[in-house]
Amino acid sequence: MKSSSAGGSAAALGLVLVALAGCSGGASDGTAVEGRPVEQVCGGFAKGTEARAALAAVVGGNTLVEDRYEPDATLKALREADGKLTTGELANGTLYCKVRKAGDEEPAITIDFREALVVPGGRGDATFQAFRTGSEAQASDRFAKILFHCGEARASKGTGDRIVAAELERSNKLDLRKEDLVVHEVTVLNAAARAVADRLGCTDTDLVDGVPSPLAAP
Repeated sequence: MKSSSAGGSAAALGLVLVALAGCSGGASDGTAVEGRPVEQVCGGFAKGTEARAALAAVVGGNTLVEDRYEPDATLKALREADGKLTTGELANGTLYCKVRKAGDEEPAITIDFREALVVPGGRGDATFQAFRTGSEAQASDRFAKILFHCGEARASKGTGDRIVAAELERSNKLDLRKEDLVVHEVTVLNAAARAVADRLGCTDTDLVDGVPSPLAAP
């Protein structure tokens, strides 16, 4: 896959909120529309213009509905990480945020977190585009994953480093190029990962601010 530059991606993201502005606010007959602005859903994890634009692009509008937001459960599970993965952890992780566009019935994206044991060291392929953020990051047109180290929260317990896996799954239909879509997805997930890492007190995560840069395929 041909990677777009980080600068071009950021510029494209900046136009998304303007293009989608007509999707927010009241209906044409003056009735109220359910939902809230992009910057308010799931604890406002999408901080900054680029992250908010990416979230609007991935969900498909500026007015979103927060179906579920479970930060306390996510933080509890990660703080209790023991370096061993159970079947449940492997299958489900812990739900952090589930969002849909106002007016839609089904969620557009779901974000989960879980403990990971290793960083595989993948650099992308024909399906997944690799990005520079955390210890490893990849995205396809329906899925994104970021692995990052969190030393402080576990080090405070005397148990050393921990690897956290953040995952985003998208289920809605969008008319976007895959090259743009993967950038939006990983930008959203990176913002969520930074929010969780901040709450955990993680240090040296290598999670970038804003839009992660795509890496060239090996």
